[in-house]
This record gives sequence, structure tokens and C-alpha cells, in this order.
Amino acid sequence: MCHCLRHRCEDLASNFAAEMRLESCCALRMPIRFLYSVRSTPSKAPCPVSRARLLCVLGLTVHLILGWAVSGCGTTGGPSADGNHDTGGDGDADASGGDGGSGGLGGQGAGGGASGGASGGDSGGDSGGNNSGGSNGEGSVGEACPGAQDPVESAACRETSECRGGQCVLNARDWGGVCGLCFAPIVQCVGDDECADDQICEPSPQRCECPGYPGPSTLCVAGCTQDSCPEDMVCGANLRCVPQSCDGGFSCPHPLDVCAPERSDADAHGCAPTLCDGAEDCEEQQVCAPERNGATKYGCAVAHCATDGTACATGFHCDPEVMSGGACVVDHCQDHTDCPVNQFCDPEVTGQGCVRKSCALDADCDCGYCIQGHCEDRLWVCEAPPPS
Repeated sequence: MCHCLRHRCEDLASNFAAEMRLESCCALRMPIRFLYSVRSTPSKAPCPVSRARLLCVLGLTVHLILGWAVSGCGTTGGPSADGNHDTGGDGDADASGGDGGSGGLGGQGAGGGASGGASGGDSGGDSGGNNSGGSNGEGSVGEACPGAQDPVESAACRETSECRGGQCVLNARDWGGVCGLCFAPIVQCVGDDECADDQICEPSPQRCECPGYPGPSTLCVAGCTQDSCPEDMVCGANLRCVPQSCDGGFSCPHPLDVCAPERSDADAHGCAPTLCDGAEDCEEQQVCAPERNGATKYGCAVAHCATDGTACATGFHCDPEVMSGGACVVDHCQDHTDCPVNQFCDPEVTGQGCVRKSCALDADCDCGYCIQGHCEDRLWVCEAPPPS
């Protein structure tokens, strides 16, 4: 290689090494500029060795590409790609983490694009990194209370803003029975004579039928057989299941029922009630008092704790002012230990007196989560909007 070409290569390598520290990326731009410079800058002395010049160009190109492949792309200064602290440069002081951790000389940071980056560009420390805050964004991590279960993660929420088009509620409604568009009924038959011999014409209402029609959809369906009806029914002459009569083998279930199909107060099986003779014929917390309002068809009525001497269950007491003869009402709490988790005893609240705790953080609750200012045993759920 001629003397002038060697000096020219050294000068250009030195110039582009300085330029490499000023440029931000793209290793391929450097050899292209170098080729352009060698081609466009005339030599001070004639140099006929074109092959030597080409070898010089190719050698520097390979050198630059290998250098960029090893060190990566990045800004000057800052930490190296492996997290080691090199000499800090004039990096970006944005604390949001930006486009990842600052690299060393052309190096790419390992921090990634997550928020929580370095506090300053010239600190020389690690930038980027993962958000280390609490999972609920309120400084603590909640868990469902014993006996409660969080909804599936994709539907769980704390605020309506977390739901796509719906709202965040404690219990979501099922819109399965709500319709948007309606459809005309399908009338396949009007009577059994329009169906096959072993079929019957039955009303078959479909979802989302439009109102205003004479009737619901009708379909020809298979008639019953002796083996297809429920246990307390039999297949009638019209191929439909009918209640089995008590005088045809059905046993009346209540001990105060008698088989009397002729009575007007008999049920579909022919069972008619008889009146009680005493409290032993009635259920717990009931007395035999056919004359009282609210008495059952067997004459059993709710026992009055004050006049009937009926003891109240645990957690209840007799209040003679509630109704004539008194009634058992729930005991009012004395302190927070009488209330379920996430509730406290309020002496000014009637009934049991337990109300939900107010909160600002999950840590303010016994368990569960702080949702919209109150302690909840589990996460709420996103409710989809109703069909339109």
C-alpha cells in the first residue's frame, strides 16, 4: 500500500472514530460515509494502487461493523448494557425510563421501557427497570378474605375505569334474559291434529320474541310415554304428563294432608289440608293458631315470644314492641368483635348495628381490599352493559 493511502486511511479512521462518538446509531451509515469520503476527497499526491485503497476501505468497514455489533447502539456515557456503571455522560434526565437504559459506548441498556427509570441522565446509574409499587397501586397487596373468592382476573376490578364499556359492581347482573332486537314467533302448528300421530302441538316460547302477537311460538314435539313423565306424574290420554292422583297411587307429602280430591281446597294430586291440633303439628318457632293473620293452611302461625313464651334462637332476643305479642329480633352488637370482618359496631345503627369500615388503603382493612372507600371481602367484577 502506498504511503499516501496509508496516511489517508489513518486520517479517515481517526475522523470517523470521533464522528462515531457523536452519532447515535446505525452502524451501516459509518462505512457508507467513509466510502463516500474516500471517493470524493482527492489525494494530495497521486496514488495509483486502487486495490490497496479498496482493501483499506473494506478493512475499516469490517472493523466498524464488528465494533458496533459488540457494543450495540446507544448514547454516549451512561451505564453499560450489562448494568455495570461506566463513566456517566450527558444522558436524558427524564425519570420515566424513556426508551430503556442508557448504554455504554453504543451499548443498549437492559432496563427496558418500564417506568421507574434513573433519577438523572448524568448519574451514571441504572436506568429503566420494572415498577416496584404495590399491585393495587395503593401501596399494599390485598387478598380475598376467608370464605370469599375473587372473580377471574380478566373480570376483576376496583374502579369502573378498568371496565371496557361496563361498570365495576360488587355483583354483576346476568343479561342472558335481556334482549336487544326481538323476533316474530314461529308458529308451526295450532292444534295436535296438525302434527304426527305420536306428536302434540306445544307452546315453545323462544328468547326475544316480539310482543303484540296472538301467542308464542308453537312446535310439534313428541308426546309422552309411561316412562317419560316425572315420578309424581303419569302420561294422560292426550299424550301429555298430568299429576298422579292420590287415589291412584300418589302419597300426600304433608302429615296434615288427606286424600280428598272432591274438596275445593285440594291440590292437583287431590291432597287437602287439615288443621293442626297443637304446636307439635307445626314447625319450630310456630304455634297452632288458625285465627291469627298469616297462619298457614294448616293453621300454624309465627310464635309470639312475649305471649306464647317461645324462646328466641341464639343471637336474637324478644322485643314486645315489634308486633302484638312480641317477636324475636337480632341482637345489637356490643363492640367490633360481634361483627364480621371489615365491619365495625355502630351504636346508632338499628338492627345488628354492623357497618362496613371506611378505608384509604388495603392495609386499613382486616382482609380483602379497599374499594371505592370501603373495605370489601373480595374484588368487584366488571358488569357488561345490557344489550341494545
